[in-house]
Amino acid sequence: MSRPTRIENGAVIDFRFSLVPHQSFTVTKSIKRN
Repeated sequence: MSRPTRIENGAVIDFRFSLVPHQSFTVTKSIKRN
């Protein structure tokens, strides 16, 4: 579902939060918006 395209802090957080679907969505949106 969540695939780290770039190797950055955001990617690491997304991967770590990927374990949590609920938080993953919020984190992914926050990183994408930034």
